Amino acid sequence: MKILHLSTYGSSGGAAIAALRNHHALLEKGIDSHFVALKELSLRAQNSTVLSKGKTALIKNYLWHYIEKMPYLFYDRPDHSPFSFNLVKRINLDKIPFIREADLVSLYWIGHGFLIPEQIAQIKKPIVWRLSDKWAFTGGCHLSGECRRYEEKCGKCPQLQSKHERDITRYVWERKYKAWKNLDMTVVTPSKWLQSCAGESSLFKEKKIVHIPTGIDQNVFKPVDKKWARQILNLKENSFIVLFGATDGLHTSYKGASFFTEMASKFKGMDIEFLLFGSPLSDSNAHLPDNIKALGILNDEVSLSLIYNAADVFIAPYKDENLPNTILESMSCGTPCVAFNSGGISDIVEHKINGYLTQENTYEELINGMEWLMNNPDQRQWVSENARKKIMSNFTSAMQAARYIKLYKEVLNG
Repeated sequence: MKILHLSTYGSSGGAAIAALRNHHALLEKGIDSHFVALKELSLRAQNSTVLSKGKTALIKNYLWHYIEKMPYLFYDRPDHSPFSFNLVKRINLDKIPFIREADLVSLYWIGHGFLIPEQIAQIKKPIVWRLSDKWAFTGGCHLSGECRRYEEKCGKCPQLQSKHERDITRYVWERKYKAWKNLDMTVVTPSKWLQSCAGESSLFKEKKIVHIPTGIDQNVFKPVDKKWARQILNLKENSFIVLFGATDGLHTSYKGASFFTEMASKFKGMDIEFLLFGSPLSDSNAHLPDNIKALGILNDEVSLSLIYNAADVFIAPYKDENLPNTILESMSCGTPCVAFNSGGISDIVEHKINGYLTQENTYEELINGMEWLMNNPDQRQWVSENARKKIMSNFTSAMQAARYIKLYKEVLNG
């Protein structure tokens, strides 16, 4: 059984990290697995290929970046919510010889122009598509918020402030529908929430949709002595430490960094330390409250695990999110999360059992959750133990790999 994985990125962003982790878990199970990224492949990636490299590729990537942005000339996008239109073919499929050799092609996040809809239809192999967000069944947006026009044909897009039914999102939707209506495709969603959204969408309602939770390596992300972790990181041993992290979180509004910074502003002068990771230090140092310590971008999982262990609580004010790696990683280290009850987060965080789910998406509610854990140390210990147990019960990388292997066999056997 030869499995080929295709992803736009191979190192940056939660979707790429989850894809690469699944590939490595399959390799550990003895599966003949190959990972192909359009760009930015991790140096630690095994049995993998990056398609876009060298100076020429940098120039092409720069040009394609602006081609993808051209539709914004005709629309307003006030909150800079993420879109991928994938309008023009960027790379020929014959440049990926592994497709011919593979028994099955596994797709992941392919936005930012990796493959256009028609190219996916040209992959004459069974396809399993692991969704990271809603893009596969929308007219271009990755996060739809309250909009459910993907249940029809998109168009009149509220995120683009469009007033026309036949706008660019309707055009993209029609291309997807024409290309995929008869395609041999199985859809995988990491969260039950995304499974429900995909099942109600006009593009995927007739497809087979399987729920396979994201897995985490519990041997890397594991509890260690908190005082020891703080000593290594040069943090105060007796302070209450609040952690927030997301890829480029300061520049992506749906990650909720503004809620975290507002929280920190309310606790200036108190023995509470706020830590931030995932954004470049050059960006992090500007306009942040002085009680936030920016850690920059962390490229290795050992350091990341150490930071989770040093914290007392992880703050996750994410909106419309699938099943965030950060929450899984934090809980696997025994650090409970205070999170917005949004998207698929309730699949993993159970209110006042292994974490805290807010009733409303406000920083006041985040503070309530933080103070509940801060003022009840015995309860916090119990919640921390439950967080680790939750991961071990259903969210390990070995469990995920076994579920994918079972699915691949079922798909290949018809």
